[in-house]
Amino acid sequence: QWKVSTALQHQVESALQEVSDGGDLRNIIMRCYQQMMNIVKVENGIEMNEVFTPREFERLLEARGVPAEPIHSLTSLFERVRYGGKLTSEADEREAVACLTSIRAACQVMKGIRS
Repeated sequence: QWKVSTALQHQVESALQEVSDGGDLRNIIMRCYQQMMNIVKVENGIEMNEVFTPREFERLLEARGVPAEPIHSLTSLFERVRYGGKLTSEADEREAVACLTSIRAACQVMKGIRS
């Protein structure tokens, strides 16, 4: 069973706050996704130098209980800004907020189940 950590939840909350504060969405998505990867690696004893593709990381999170739809949306946004260099739109911002909010809610539920 995957442990939902306070660190992961804080990372998601921090990203949501940055979006709310008008931060650069591309940077927020990149930083949040990469930090989530690092948190999960550390907390699950995975070597930091082990490389995951975004899709592998997505499957890892799904296998551990993170809802598929919001993590898939966040992965798609990450891939668009990381590999496509695509500028983000208001629709991308709404999508980012929706999937981060869903992930945060899932973390809260899973932490409640563990308690």
